[in-house]
Amino acid sequence: MATQPVPPALAGRHRVPADEFWRDWTAAEVAAKLADVPILTWLGRHRLGTATGVETVLVDDLVVSAGTSGGTTG
Repeated sequence: MATQPVPPALAGRHRVPADEFWRDWTAAEVAAKLADVPILTWLGRHRLGTATGVETVLVDDLVVSAGTSGGTTG
């Protein structure tokens, strides 16, 4: 996934290399889920590359992001 082309609709808005895009996109997806808002809502409030509290690593060709809400689960 890390080397997949960026979809044209997103490439026009977020002009960064594919490897940076996917890192930032997966981090934004995690941040949106933690905030309990749709990704498009999160992107309306923030920019790609600004997610905080999210760790992103490359595992082979996969971009993996994880974060915590600081709350409890159960």
